[in-house]
Amino acid sequence: MKNIAESQKKYLARDRNIGFSSVHPLPCLIYYIGVIIFSMMIKHPLFIFTGLVLTIFINYIGDEGRTLKKSLKFYLFIGMMVALINPFISHEGNTIIFYFFSRPITLESVVYGIVMMFSLLIILFVFISFNQIMTNEKILFLFSNISPNTGLIVMMILRFVPLLKDRIQDISLIQEQRGISTKEGKIKKRLENGMKILNVLIAWSLEESIETARSMKGRGYGVVHRRTFYNNYRMDKRDWTVFLVLLSLIFLIIVLHGLGYGKFEIYPKVGNILFNLKDVFLYILFILYMSIPIVLEGTDRLKWNKFR
Repeated sequence: MKNIAESQKKYLARDRNIGFSSVHPLPCLIYYIGVIIFSMMIKHPLFIFTGLVLTIFINYIGDEGRTLKKSLKFYLFIGMMVALINPFISHEGNTIIFYFFSRPITLESVVYGIVMMFSLLIILFVFISFNQIMTNEKILFLFSNISPNTGLIVMMILRFVPLLKDRIQDISLIQEQRGISTKEGKIKKRLENGMKILNVLIAWSLEESIETARSMKGRGYGVVHRRTFYNNYRMDKRDWTVFLVLLSLIFLIIVLHGLGYGKFEIYPKVGNILFNLKDVFLYILFILYMSIPIVLEGTDRLKWNKFR
């Protein structure tokens, strides 16, 4: 039984053609766009906190949170920097806490900075899930027939940061064997070594970009109007259901928020955190939207347990 449980765990962790990953790329893209819109639009603390918790859970069911754990410290650092810097660059608001070099630091700017920190964390966390679900092939499938260049640019941007991160680690390990390190020595020497590593990274990336461009040109990318794909994604009944549910929830949440549901006033003065019946209704819709990947994942896991 123990071996079966371990096999199930490995299957669910490695085979990502289940749950939200098995949905057509278009509804998946719509979902992530909606999350980004809501994280920037809604400022109510309860909504933001719930969204953050759900995105963390989505990352956990994706790869047990391994990717999130690797980047968590860096993301928290970025978020805290946003929260700390905002009061010093934005002086709007009526409630002055103290003066810093004759410039007012207001309660409103502090609260807004904290809200922005959590909103940014939601976006950063959801991009981890996006990179796991929306593979390069799915992105090319969505954009290549409409705009091949746009599809290629989007794909390269999304893989650019993790790719450079892995490459710079490889280059650093090789250079350390030659005595070139950014971890030891005087600051000036470490900066010089860092520039050498950066030069190697840029040269390597540019060389591969040229090779990739030539290869894609040779294979007719952007020239052939009807492209073929290894996976031919087709919208089935479940995909259409998810797609329509997503669009309906996005429409309802945006309209209701525009009518005053789930509002939290920060400027010109921080208001009370209200949670009346209107807010409860919007909150339920928000949770339903954010939980769609969790529901799909849970449904497929139950099916797997039933038929294994």
